Amino acid sequence: VTSKSQELTWHVLDKFGIKGLINNVSCPDSPSPIPLRGKPARDHLFLSMIRCRYNVRDTVFIGDMVSDYECAFAAGVKYIHADWGYGDRPPGHNYSIANDLSQIERFL
Repeated sequence: VTSKSQELTWHVLDKFGIKGLINNVSCPDSPSPIPLRGKPARDHLFLSMIRCRYNVRDTVFIGDMVSDYECAFAAGVKYIHADWGYGDRPPGHNYSIANDLSQIERFL
């Protein structure tokens, strides 16, 4: 779930070598059966969970913005903050912090 376009998102995932690990991408320009609100609303995250057939317990949201954290919190899913990203850390301490991509797996 991102605020970026599909084209840019797939390019970035490919650049990091993780494109094959991603089950679903939901962007503002992604096709949707109904109108969806952007983050921090949980609409795109829930649609992604439905498409992947994952429930709340099986879902992890990795983000770098406060709106990512708010989206994960609203959906009731685990949040991992990507500290190498653009945004500030969200307030509170009920999430994990990854300093780089290699640390993500230890929080899953």
